[in-house]
Amino acid sequence: MSQPSNSLSIVFDVITVVFVVMTVGLLAVMVLIIRDPNTALNPFPPPDAPTIARFPTNTPTLTPTNTATNTPLPTDTPLPPTETPVPSQTWTPTPITPTFTFTPSETPVPTETPIPTETLTPVLAAPDTPVAPLETPADSLPGGLDDGSGNPLTTPRPAPTRSDQPFTANPVQYEAHSGTEGCQWLSIAGVVYDLEGNPLPDMPIRVTATDGSYNRTLFSDADADRWGPGGFEFQVGSAPRTATFIVEILRPVGNTVISDSVLVETGNTCQRNVAIVEFIQNHPY
Repeated sequence: MSQPSNSLSIVFDVITVVFVVMTVGLLAVMVLIIRDPNTALNPFPPPDAPTIARFPTNTPTLTPTNTATNTPLPTDTPLPPTETPVPSQTWTPTPITPTFTFTPSETPVPTETPIPTETLTPVLAAPDTPVAPLETPADSLPGGLDDGSGNPLTTPRPAPTRSDQPFTANPVQYEAHSGTEGCQWLSIAGVVYDLEGNPLPDMPIRVTATDGSYNRTLFSDADADRWGPGGFEFQVGSAPRTATFIVEILRPVGNTVISDSVLVETGNTCQRNVAIVEFIQNHPY
């Protein structure tokens, strides 16, 4: 009976040894898994791959935003080209000159120059020619007529044709300026005569340029030293040049025109840098 009990104890000892070895092995595997969770002996390895794959997605998003905000700096560089149009302001002076080119359109003023055609008073060519009717002895005529008593017959001389304006003008004449300025001069001068052919002072004379660049009024005795008591002279330039002016006599009270509107074209040479206009009274005003 003692032999069977000994065999059972041996079996139990073997089983005990096997369990002890398995326990030690299980503990060793557990210690290895704790120290290295990624070991192949770990039946449940940690899910580390998804977390590592997300890190690269953060860096691409940061770099584009930084580069995009820095690239707009070139937008500031176009500012200098926008300021360069300042030279366009230099173009403004050119429109000023075209305004003067329209002034020749005012030259239709010569359309009023038919007034000189109304100067049907060539009889008044000389300032001292009397306007009142004169009587000439008949014996100065062919035949020496008399009234039978030895007294010569007198024949009235026809009076000059009455013009529309109280003052008419002789044709414009030219001469060289005799002053110290010499050729550096351009003027319109003249004399006003009354009905008796005497110089008439204190008459307003107006000279205007057809292009509107000159407009001045002087009295007929403004330059008596050179042109006499009824003389006048307007300096309209400092060198000879061709320009067109209108010369008129104004009424002393009211400033209305009481003479022919004489169109004067100034001379362009030193020998013609003074234009001379003589006004002669045709009838009372």
